[in-house]
Amino acid sequence: MHKYVLTLLVCGMLLLPHTAAAHAGQVEGPRTTYTQQIGAYEVAIVIEAPLALPGPLYIDIVPLGELPALTARVRATPRDRSPAENWQSTKPATTPRGTIYAARVQVDTPGAYEVEVIIDGAAGGRVLLPARVVPAGLPPYTWQLVAALTALVLLLIVGTVAASVAEERKRAMPVLLVRALGLLATVAATAAAIFGALQVAAGPVTPVPVIVGGGHVNVQLALDPPAPTASAPVTLTLTLSDGGTGLAADDIGVHHEALIHLIIIGDGDRLAHIHPARVAAGRYQVAFTPPGPGRYTAYSELQRGDTTQLIARSFTVGGAATAAAVPPPPGVQRVGEIAVRAEISPNARAGRQATIAFHMSNAGAPVTDLQPWLGMFGHLMIASDDGAVIGHVHASGPMTAFDPYLPEARGGPTVQFAYTFPQPGTYRMWGQFRRAGTIITVPITVEIP
Repeated sequence: MHKYVLTLLVCGMLLLPHTAAAHAGQVEGPRTTYTQQIGAYEVAIVIEAPLALPGPLYIDIVPLGELPALTARVRATPRDRSPAENWQSTKPATTPRGTIYAARVQVDTPGAYEVEVIIDGAAGGRVLLPARVVPAGLPPYTWQLVAALTALVLLLIVGTVAASVAEERKRAMPVLLVRALGLLATVAATAAAIFGALQVAAGPVTPVPVIVGGGHVNVQLALDPPAPTASAPVTLTLTLSDGGTGLAADDIGVHHEALIHLIIIGDGDRLAHIHPARVAAGRYQVAFTPPGPGRYTAYSELQRGDTTQLIARSFTVGGAATAAAVPPPPGVQRVGEIAVRAEISPNARAGRQATIAFHMSNAGAPVTDLQPWLGMFGHLMIASDDGAVIGHVHASGPMTAFDPYLPEARGGPTVQFAYTFPQPGTYRMWGQFRRAGTIITVPITVEIP
């Protein structure tokens, strides 16, 4: 009898759900990806919080382009404390994605942290990222599972004691007792199996993000130098403040793997899509080299609470007058070694959903090695000539999860977008795709009746 109960107990223990492990056996916790332009480098910084405290805060720096070997340092400081000189040097690690730079910083208390990353060298820079360490609660069905397994343990004890007593008395165990213990053990094992399966299906517990504020954000744009010239780098500083209180707006959420998507549009085909680095509470910086003179508009796309906001600020670039290239109509154009055929629904008109597609080939062969960028295989920027309409559309299909320790997904040769033009007119559009660590930008112009 006791062997039968022991067998049921072992089976119940085997039904316990196991937490997914990553990073050389460490427990995987809530993970956030920040795409940032740090100096000359565009990188994804992945911060993963521990599930229990004290524990390590995992910080991985993933180059998004072909970059030389980096030297980087990181530290994490609670927001209510002054930074200490507890820098951790990153160590290169080879993963299916290539070389990444990893660091582990011990954290002991829950709360808000500032994670500071410095990439050394003349082309490097500094970024300060928010991280919230919140101990995760128990997975769902934990208490039910514990109760079922506890019942199995108690039944094992009872069965063992009863078997020992019967053996000492040289008598068989009562049939009713054997049946009762067997039935109860079966019920307990079944309950453990059910609650174990429900716990696995529910997945890991992720702490609920804390939304500090909401409402409209004001953006102040400063230039250094104040009077930029074409083909010379200028530093753009964005200062965010709450539209109601005037205080620093430092509760911006991650929106498609970035805190701010800065879309800069000039004359003709001039476009930049970059991601400023957070350098202080409510302040972001990024370097930009205007390709020509003229007027530029910088659109800050950000998310605060459940609302996505697009805030425009304009500036003028000096220099010798040069004509900007006008984006061609849909058709075939070459970008490096890639031939791109762009097309739009033949019946596209204002108020009706249109499909914009880009088909890519190389030497006649379809391109099937596109890489995700900001969680998507493609981005489409849209601007009407009168400036009244600005759009940022993502490729059709699900987002791809960013994991520095797994191989990247691959896409192509066709990337499609769906968009409804709100009004007739002339629109410039830029399709953007990532391949071999390089962003491919394909500009076109369409007339919408």
